[in-house]
Amino acid sequence: MLSDDEIDKLYEIDDYIEAAEKADVLFIERYDIWQMDRVSLKAFAKLVEERTAAKERAWWKEQIKTDIETAKKEEREACAKVCEEVGEHPSLTPQHCAESIRSRGQT
Repeated sequence: MLSDDEIDKLYEIDDYIEAAEKADVLFIERYDIWQMDRVSLKAFAKLVEERTAAKERAWWKEQIKTDIETAKKEEREACAKVCEEVGEHPSLTPQHCAESIRSRGQT
C-alpha cells in the first residue's frame, strides 16, 4: 500500500479539481470553498479512487519492471563470478562452469 506522500505525488491537486468538476461539485469562488451534496461526494470519491488506483497500478508495474531488471543484472553478475572462479582452475572446463551455475541455489 502506498503512503499518503506517495499518493500525493501520484495524484496532483489539479487532478482533484478535475475530479471535483466532473462530479459536479460546486465551487464558490467568492469564499474559495467547494460545496457538494451526498451524490456529488460519492461521485468525487469514486473518481479519486479510480484515478489513484490507476496511477498506483502504473507505479507498481514500473516498480516490478525495475525489480526484475535488477534481479536479472544481479544473476548475470553472479553467473559471471562462477565462471571466473571456474576459469581460475586450469583443470576445469566450460562444462564445469555450466554445472556450477545450474547448481546455484540448490545447496
